Amino acid sequence: MGQTSRNLRQRYKEHACYIKNNNPQSAYALHILNNQYEYSPMEKTMTLLKPVKNTSLLTPYEQFFIHAFHKSGRLVSEQNPGEPNPLLQMTINTSHPLT
Repeated sequence: MGQTSRNLRQRYKEHACYIKNNNPQSAYALHILNNQYEYSPMEKTMTLLKPVKNTSLLTPYEQFFIHAFHKSGRLVSEQNPGEPNPLLQMTINTSHPLT
């Protein structure tokens, strides 16, 4: 789970470079390196969850999705969101989430 204002293919190449150079700079690379997994092609590992034109909204959306995926058990352990955020929890629990 992450944010980028760049092209997804470019971001995937950056993750692949981190893995090849044993550089845990991203949670994805850290997860692959910690578990000695093979990384999959971009089409199997990356999905655009929310296109956002206003880059100032990237961080709030990233935090929202991290909390939502963590709550549903679909987040890698290297990306634990930390303390629960009551506002995000309330948003996640509503029938009309921000997505």
